[in-house]
Amino acid sequence: MNYHAQGLQQEADLRFSLVRVRENAESIAFYNGEKAEEKVANSRLRRLLETLDKRIKCLRSFAFFANAYDFATIVVPSCLMAPAYFRGEVSCNVQNICHLKCMSWY
Repeated sequence: MNYHAQGLQQEADLRFSLVRVRENAESIAFYNGEKAEEKVANSRLRRLLETLDKRIKCLRSFAFFANAYDFATIVVPSCLMAPAYFRGEVSCNVQNICHLKCMSWY
């Protein structure tokens, strides 16, 4: 299961347990069940926060890769063409065309 769906499921579980506590507050207080209900709610909240943390880390890693790839499509063609440009073998237009071809792969 992916982190998004898992987070939605855990969020729904947490909401359900909180609504259940609110609806049954009188009987929970009568039977001294506050600690048990608190443990349930805290454990569901903890699991939800752990899943959200994993999702954020996954999205951050993907964004890092995507940004590095975007940067590489600009830098690599320029670095490959720079020696020939400085030797005077190619013009600036050829370098721009090479850059545009590399961008089209993306």
